[in-house]
Amino acid sequence: MSLDSDPVTAIISDKRHTSRFGLDDLIGQIRSRQQIYDLNIQELDESICAAHNTVFRQEADQGAPANERQQYAAEKRIQEIYEQKRTERINLWRDASRLRLELPEAAQRYLTAHRKVSALESSWGDGP
Repeated sequence: MSLDSDPVTAIISDKRHTSRFGLDDLIGQIRSRQQIYDLNIQELDESICAAHNTVFRQEADQGAPANERQQYAAEKRIQEIYEQKRTERINLWRDASRLRLELPEAAQRYLTAHRKVSALESSWGDGP
């Protein structure tokens, strides 16, 4: 009987492959969440620039500084965007922390299965 056809080795090998998929998936989710965060922050930063540009455009169009109402509206919008950025940072931390808590267990499952397959392969090589 070859190592490939041994049912015990096949089961453990399957566990190694599925645990590797689980580990890769967790890492991919963390990376994806970071990419979403980066994109959201970039869009929020662009929104801050747009709010400032609104005031500058009003000043250019009027030939005078923006009035208090216009300045207040722009500042209020900018403060709202900063709040959204804070919320996004908190959400990233919460999402990534939850995923990172699962990471050691997923890595342990993969390593355990990998070591079992390696042990079986070496013991099979030493056998008849």
